[in-house]
This record gives sequence, structure tokens and C-alpha cells, in this order.
Amino acid sequence: MYVPLRQQPAADVLAELAEPQGPGVAGAGALLLATAASLLSRSARMTGRQPAYEAVSEEMERDAERARALGDRLLVLVDQDAQAQLRLTQARMLPGATAEEAAIRMSCVDVALQGWARLSLATLEIGVELAMLIDRVLRYGHPACLGEARLAARLLGVVTEALQDAIEVPARVASETASEAWRTEAGELVGRILPVLAALPAVPVTA
Repeated sequence: MYVPLRQQPAADVLAELAEPQGPGVAGAGALLLATAASLLSRSARMTGRQPAYEAVSEEMERDAERARALGDRLLVLVDQDAQAQLRLTQARMLPGATAEEAAIRMSCVDVALQGWARLSLATLEIGVELAMLIDRVLRYGHPACLGEARLAARLLGVVTEALQDAIEVPARVASETASEAWRTEAGELVGRILPVLAALPAVPVTA
């Protein structure tokens, strides 16, 4: 039985990622983005506590809280990914000896594939907002507090590209209409994230 992520020690979470029944690319991507959100929250909160940055302290605190909320949503997606993969496995194991059974199995597989694809897309949707927060923190944050925000940006870039690739897995076996819709939506979301990351300010990071 899958134990929710919040109830597991960090070592168990990493071990779970190595297991076939654990979270896949979508879940691992959501977990990495949850880490990025926590790092970003730290950068924003540390900036807000700098005496010289009092003018942006309230905004930075709001950004820190928003990043933390996005992280909470991402952790839920990690758990949902493991559940979605289990549903897909169960659907594929349904009997298909007769035409009626085969049709039922195919219908169940399609539903499971849709749920699986939606997790990658939901993670990318959160990535769009996370990119905007990263941009704001890097533009207005204290240079000594930006190392974590830069790491968050790098994690977001890697995960974004990985999730776009991950969409291809369910898309290859889904209906043409569904697969094209997933690819289009993923492309639009990626197109809103990567340009923001490419245009991030080159702010020097100090110790």
C-alpha cells in the first residue's frame, strides 16, 4: 500500500522513487519542483528580513507564502502520480478474452492514461506560476539570498523539459485526438516557462 509522501522520511521517499510502483517522471518532477518552491520561499523570506530591503519585505513575504503553497500542491501531485500508475497497471491487467472485455479494458486504459497525462500538465501549470515568482525574487531579492532562487530556476528548467518528454508516453498509446491535445497543451505551458527562465536577470550572487 502506498504511504502518502508527507508521512514518509526523506530516505523512504528516495527509496520509493527507485521502485517500479513508486512515482514516475511526473511524480519525481513534482517532487523536484516542490523542492524548488521551498528554496524560492527561503530566498524571498531571507530578502524580506534584510533591513535595506524593507520596501519589498511585504511583497517578498507574500511570494514566500505563495511558493510554499505551490509546494504543498506539488506534493499532492507526487502522491497522485503513484496512484495513477497503479490504476494504469490495474487497467492493463483486466481480462480481454472477449470483444466486450477487450473494449472495457481499452476504455479503462484510456481513462488511466488521461489521468496520468493530466498530472504532467498540472505540474507544468504550477511551473508557470513558479517561473514568475522566481523572476520576481531574482529581480528584487538581496544578492546574498539568491543562491536558492537560482537553484530553483535550474530545477524548474530541467523538470519542464522532462515533463514535456513525459507527455509522449501516454500520448503514444492514447487516441489521436487526446494525444494531440496533450501535446498542444504541454507545448503552450512549456512556452510560458522557458522564455521566462531564459530572460532571468543575471544578478551576482554573494555569500
